[in-house]
Amino acid sequence: MPRSLQIAWQIGWKTVIAAGLLLTLIWPALYNGQPIFNPDMPSYIRAADAGIAKLTGRETVWSARWQTATASTEPSAASEVLPQNIGALHPDFVLAGRSIYYGALLYFGDAVGYLWPSIVIQAAVVVLALGLTLRNMGLFSWRLMAIAVGGLAVLSPLPFYTSLLIPDIFAGVAILATANLVVFGGRMTRSLWLVWVILLTAALSFHESLVPIAVGMLGVGLVAHLLGWDACRVGIVAVVVALALAAAGEVAFTQSVKKVMGVYPIRPPFLMARLIADGPGAAYLKANCPQAGFTVCRYVDRLEAGHPSDRSEAFLWGADVSNGAVFMTIDTATRRALSDEQLRFALATFAFDPVGEIEAAASDVFHQLGMIGPGPWFDYANWADSFRERVPSPYFEVMEKTKAWSGDLPKISMSVLTPLVVLASMVYLLVLATRRRKQPVAAPWLFVTIVISGIIFNAAVCGAISGPHYRYQTRVIWLIPLTAFLMHYGRRMTSVNERLAELRTAPHSGSPDGRFVPLSPIEAARIISL
Repeated sequence: MPRSLQIAWQIGWKTVIAAGLLLTLIWPALYNGQPIFNPDMPSYIRAADAGIAKLTGRETVWSARWQTATASTEPSAASEVLPQNIGALHPDFVLAGRSIYYGALLYFGDAVGYLWPSIVIQAAVVVLALGLTLRNMGLFSWRLMAIAVGGLAVLSPLPFYTSLLIPDIFAGVAILATANLVVFGGRMTRSLWLVWVILLTAALSFHESLVPIAVGMLGVGLVAHLLGWDACRVGIVAVVVALALAAAGEVAFTQSVKKVMGVYPIRPPFLMARLIADGPGAAYLKANCPQAGFTVCRYVDRLEAGHPSDRSEAFLWGADVSNGAVFMTIDTATRRALSDEQLRFALATFAFDPVGEIEAAASDVFHQLGMIGPGPWFDYANWADSFRERVPSPYFEVMEKTKAWSGDLPKISMSVLTPLVVLASMVYLLVLATRRRKQPVAAPWLFVTIVISGIIFNAAVCGAISGPHYRYQTRVIWLIPLTAFLMHYGRRMTSVNERLAELRTAPHSGSPDGRFVPLSPIEAARIISL
């Protein structure tokens, strides 16, 4: 066969396999009939849409919906946006924490094809991250890629989060990128190093919760480097570069909002809400208000309303003041005051009851670590009214016909298979670890350690600040079976390489002078099958 045809053939079958992998990772969306929406999703796309509309005058169904939501609202009350319209932007009230960069990804998907391109890009990023990880572990082949993607698509929540229109999938990408850079950064070519830095920077820019997770993993890498383990300085510097670029992007967003809208974005008081819901914050306010001087003192009478597990959500996003709603029921100036004082409030609460706060935070983190499952996020019935108010009609008309709307998404992989697979993977990793010989920590095991530390930091950041939710831990738990898969095949590859080395150096019985004789195909196949 001519070389040109061979090249065309290779490109063709690799393209077919890559397309198959992408489709495999978005099968829930294909089955659903639409990319999977989330109540937070409109906030992301409206943020990008509002900025682009302001700069270019181009309007979409999302900006038309924004005009409808604000046109019927009196200027004096326009900032009193109720939670069902939280996605509707108002010039005086722009939320921080809803990344305009991820919103741009959704905006592109909306412009090109009803948001399908957005989840295809998410799937492509995951496939790229998995392929580069296999390459760094010395395991890449299209066969192993197909096994890894197919296994994760069936046995883990990965395809559900790839199909979901919020940036949760990038939590796993950020953890993989950080671990790859810290462990393998010194062995990468410049182009691959740059690809990982771009992936990590994008992930960090898409959701602010990923920044402290990456910082924690970086700390683990620094400790490993100081202990003489296989962490490289080049990779550590790369993570620092990505963190700096993400920080610069956040500053650029803040300044752009100020320039375009005339106000700085408001960061929701997640930490304040968590401290109050956990108990120590509410106890501090009762004992010290109004003399403490905090704006939140005005709402002490609302703090014990509702069920304790729902108080954080009610404080932030609720509409019913009798059920503990605060943040979304007050004017913009007061919202900004709550946001600005939450760090001082946290320090005051810790000084008031340090033991109680440590116990509450530890309980939240421990609880978060065990929360694996679909939760309420993949059944639209839980959010029907919110979607009806916030999703434009071209999307909502399709949404009413989806499997998620009727509650028929097959979530068994999250509710049944994932916990079993995660448990089995953890046991397998422990067994492999106990069988290791006493030697310095090798690169693959350091990689596993840093990935697992990222999963723990994810629980710490999300559980202790926002509060335990199924969505937060389930978004990264697929990394556990992935690491077990990598260590299993890495162990087999090491065994094969060691056996081949022994055969090449040992005298061969079939050679008169004892010199090495090349292996026959049958012998090679037997060794590789070990």
